[in-house]
Amino acid sequence: MTEKVNALLVFCEGDHDVTYVRKVLKCLMGYKDVKKKFADLPHPFNNLLTQTVKNHIQGDLSLDMAHTFFLPSAILSKDRQLILLFNTGGKNKYREIHKLILDYHPLLNEPYLQNRANEVVEKHGYLFLYDADDNGLNKVMEYVREKFSTIYDWDINNEPIADSNLIFMSDADWIDSLDSPFGKYVENKAVFVWGANPESGTLEDILMPMFTTEHAAKMQTITKALDDCFSWNTRSEKTEEAIPETARKHKATLTMLGQREKPGSGLSLILKQSKLLSSTMLENNPTTQQFVQFVTGFLSRL
Repeated sequence: MTEKVNALLVFCEGDHDVTYVRKVLKCLMGYKDVKKKFADLPHPFNNLLTQTVKNHIQGDLSLDMAHTFFLPSAILSKDRQLILLFNTGGKNKYREIHKLILDYHPLLNEPYLQNRANEVVEKHGYLFLYDADDNGLNKVMEYVREKFSTIYDWDINNEPIADSNLIFMSDADWIDSLDSPFGKYVENKAVFVWGANPESGTLEDILMPMFTTEHAAKMQTITKALDDCFSWNTRSEKTEEAIPETARKHKATLTMLGQREKPGSGLSLILKQSKLLSSTMLENNPTTQQFVQFVTGFLSRL
């Protein structure tokens, strides 16, 4: 008998966002990594992801194409809930998401494929995770609605193919979340932003207080060393300059902290493999707790 599962597709802005969310899902929400072959995943992901790889193998596999595989960076599950984490490679990289959704939707109701699968997706949702930057939650939501109200296929010149469109997001009003001011949802789509507050900042604004509290002496030494070596325009009156510069300094600080355990590694690997970010640190962070509550609440509404 075919079992039914729910799926949440999470589009993260970068690799360290994926790493952080994966750690939160595992440490605070009880999810576990799925280590199945693509063909053994619930329908339609068994067919979708397998076909994605086949399409690229049949194409011109060159170095230029080596980074165009839009596959999940991680797949996790708990009970009958599946969560797929995608690294979009930046807020402005939306064409890859268009392609994925266009390939995904037609497969949902193919009975032949469903009969062959042991598990079938019954309900699904989409979560867009972006830095607030200097835009804030409301402008990020406007961006998501602008880019994803209608989903297009794109030609080789990155022009939308008009007759390939899919109406993906209605014009219904966004609904405030009772769980967190950092996120809102509409139907089966949701947006959550990282920042010092819902109006500005990045994921690093959430990470820094945790590490500063847990590793105070080292963080102070590293901060001084970075200030001695480089100039940082973090106090610019222009928020569009100050916020990304602050994020760069935070990344440099956190990366340096991880060099003893993981010499030469970037922030994503340090967050993933070092022992610096503990479950206790995640549990004690208010924004991380709000994210957990937001995801839990959103999933309950699907």
